[in-house]
Amino acid sequence: MDVGGVGTHLSLLDRMLSRAEYPHIMCYGRKPVDILKSAVLCNSARWLFPQLHVPIRQESFVQGMIRVLVKAIRGTSCKPDLVHCHDTFSTLAAKYVREAEGLDIQIVQTTHAPLLDEYLINHPDNHYLHDMAMSWDFHGYNASSRVIAVDTLQKELVRRIHDRVPVTVIPNAVDLAELADIRTKCIKTPERPYICVARHLSRKNGIPVAVEAYRRCKSAERYQLVVVGDGQDRPIVEKLIVEHKLEKKVLLMGKRSRNETLQMIANASVSLIPSIPIHNYVEATSLTMLESLGLGCPIVASSIGGLQEVLEGTEAGLLVPPNEPQALADAIDGVLSDGQLRERMRNRGMELAREYDTNAWFLRHREIYESL
Repeated sequence: MDVGGVGTHLSLLDRMLSRAEYPHIMCYGRKPVDILKSAVLCNSARWLFPQLHVPIRQESFVQGMIRVLVKAIRGTSCKPDLVHCHDTFSTLAAKYVREAEGLDIQIVQTTHAPLLDEYLINHPDNHYLHDMAMSWDFHGYNASSRVIAVDTLQKELVRRIHDRVPVTVIPNAVDLAELADIRTKCIKTPERPYICVARHLSRKNGIPVAVEAYRRCKSAERYQLVVVGDGQDRPIVEKLIVEHKLEKKVLLMGKRSRNETLQMIANASVSLIPSIPIHNYVEATSLTMLESLGLGCPIVASSIGGLQEVLEGTEAGLLVPPNEPQALADAIDGVLSDGQLRERMRNRGMELAREYDTNAWFLRHREIYESL
C-alpha cells in the first residue's frame, strides 16, 4: 500500500512479485473521490480549526486507504495472509481493516523515515503535532509483525519509538538490467557537459547548497548545472539563480519521467547528492545514489546517513560535509579535473551497485513474507 513518495520502490516490488508468480494486489493511493473529499475537508479545517487541520487531513488519508483496502480484499476470492505497507497511515488503515473484517493477516511495514521526522521538518514549532506523529508511528509499529528499515539509521529511529517490534534492515535496490539497458541505448556526449542533480526540490535535499557550490566551482565555465525535479523549494532556487546571474548556466528541468531522469544521470559528468540533515531526518539509502552507481556516473554526496553508509571507504563517490558549499565545490572540481579519477569512480560504482541488485533484495523480502 502506498500514499507517499515511494512509487519507484513499490513498482520494483510489484515487478519482482510478478516475476516470482506471487499472487498479490497493489493498492496505490486513494480513489479520486477520496482525494476530492480530503481536499474540501482539509481546506475547510485550515480556516476553522488551524491547529487541527493536519490531523484531520491525515485522518482523511487513513479513511481513504481503508476504503481502497476493503474493496481490494472483498474483490478477491482468496483472502490475503499479509499486507505490506510503506508508510504509517497505510499501516494504521491495514490494522483497522484487520480488526473490522476479522481477518487473520500479518502486517509488514517498510519505513523510509518515521512520520515524526516529516512533521519535525514541515511543522518544527508544533509540538502537539510532534506528539501525535510519534503516537501514530508507535501504533503503526505496534500493529506490525515485522518492520523493514531501509538503513541502519532508520532502524535506530524505529527503536527510539518502539523498542520491541522486530526490525530488519534491507537497503533499497535497483534493477541493474534496466540501468544496463539505459547505458547501452541512451548514453551520448551532450552538447555541453553538465553536473546533474536529480532530486525533489525540498529543503532536505539541499538544492540551494548545490547552486551555491556550483557558483564557486572553477568548472562552472565549462560545465552546466542541470536540476531534474520539482518541489516547494523551487522559488528559493530560482531566486538564488537570479541573484547570482546564473540563468544561462543553471537549467531547472522540472519533474521528468523516470526514464528521462535516468538518461540525464547517465549522460552527466557528475551526479550531485547534496542532502542536508534536518532535525532527526537524515538521508536514507538514496535511490538516486544507487541509480547513479549502476549507470556509471561519478557521485559527489553529503557524508550523512545512507549515503555515507554505502559510499564510505569506496572509490565510487566522494563524500563531503553537508551544507558546506565550498567543500562541495572543491570536490566537484576535483572530480571534473581528473579523467582517470572519474573512470575509476565509474568502474567502482558499477561494481558496488551489484551489491544492491533487486534479486538479492527481493529474496530478503520473500524470506520475511514466508517466515510469518
